[in-house]
Amino acid sequence: MKKKYLYFIHGANCGSWVWEEFSEFFKIKGFNCLTPDLRFHKANQTDRDVNDIGTISLLDYASDIRKDLSALDEEPVLIGHSMGGLLAQIVAQSVPVRAIVLLEPGPPAGLYPKKSAFLQGIFAVLHYGFFWKAPVMPTFEQISVTSLHMLPPEKQQEVFNRFVYESGRALSEIGFPVLDRHAAAFVDFKKVISPVLVIAGSKDRIITPELARSIANNYKNNTYKEFPEHAHWILQEQGWENVAEFIFDWLEKIEE
Repeated sequence: MKKKYLYFIHGANCGSWVWEEFSEFFKIKGFNCLTPDLRFHKANQTDRDVNDIGTISLLDYASDIRKDLSALDEEPVLIGHSMGGLLAQIVAQSVPVRAIVLLEPGPPAGLYPKKSAFLQGIFAVLHYGFFWKAPVMPTFEQISVTSLHMLPPEKQQEVFNRFVYESGRALSEIGFPVLDRHAAAFVDFKKVISPVLVIAGSKDRIITPELARSIANNYKNNTYKEFPEHAHWILQEQGWENVAEFIFDWLEKIEE
């Protein structure tokens, strides 16, 4: 496979730092790795960033990503985790890409988990006044149970300490799409024509394997892979190298 751009999209409350291991892995393989922060998600998030982030829409994030991609001289591979996986799907409706890798992706509008901490996490924002336009930060207790439970305790705290505030509007668009007149979380699956790889963790409490598989099944050219002993923080859990290696092999295969 001729080495191309990999454009990584992180999830909610995070930043480009979640891709440190993956980007290093793929750089060694010869890829050009782009790991931007979503708008207002830089590590040293300022008070102004926190104040402004609450009203940012998924569509704003998607617009920023499309602008980045328009500057590239080659079609990239999009690699998204969690909310970043949903953003990858949104962007791929209108931007030509070589392939899409969705790691435990956020669900497009209309796909809901039957039993999942996903909805618990979404409903947790309700205690914020005017939550649909508020900056949102989970507690360590919430995130350690729903997302970080396969990490050692000291690593859980290290990861959480790097979290930043997220847009209440974006989370509301994901959790309550029927109330969103802009249909920000809607994906027209037929418009996504590139190969799609969906990866799930068997112990993921946010994006369960059942939900991940249902997302994959909406794409004509899809590959689904479930990794045992992995949860929602698959990017940095023990054995993440196996996940990265599988992605690399898949990218090689689709170019044959």
